[in-house]
Amino acid sequence: MQLKKVSLIAPSSYQEALSDTFSKEVYHTNQKTYMARHNHEQTTSARGNSFAEQKFKSDIYIGKLAEFAVYNFILAQGKSVTFPDIEIYHGRKKSFDADLTVNNETSIHVKSCMETQGYDNSWLFQPNDKLTTEPSDNEVIFLVSISPTKEFNAYILKAIDYIGKYENPRNEQLKKKVIYESTLIAAE
Repeated sequence: MQLKKVSLIAPSSYQEALSDTFSKEVYHTNQKTYMARHNHEQTTSARGNSFAEQKFKSDIYIGKLAEFAVYNFILAQGKSVTFPDIEIYHGRKKSFDADLTVNNETSIHVKSCMETQGYDNSWLFQPNDKLTTEPSDNEVIFLVSISPTKEFNAYILKAIDYIGKYENPRNEQLKKKVIYESTLIAAE
């Protein structure tokens, strides 16, 4: 597996505005679900709930920005790609479907993280997502990292090549699967 980090095309100001509105509306529509998850994972306080709300909105915003950066990158290559989904879904309608589709055949899953000094970049996956255990041959993962100066970079992986390589998170409270950048680089 040839690992390569590519530079993506940062979202336009219009795409940033769409991402911001999307993050606020998704949070508002699913607020009870997010706060129940937060309250289940740790003790609550007014300050803690305010922080959790900002964290959820930020995570949604960053995720949508990453989708737009991947979309811009693929579009610049002259390929046909679906526009990032900005429809608001309620809890039961959410799915593990691909974020983007290229040329009506390749399913793109976008995972994102903010680069933070002193921490290893990592990308989280739901353990029950078939992408981590039974991906099809046409599924690709873009592991997007966003720098503090809003530079967007990504590793591109064939999902099928990564079966069995997901790790448990270092934070034992998280019930997820994870890919750490340091492990990804060391495997090369």
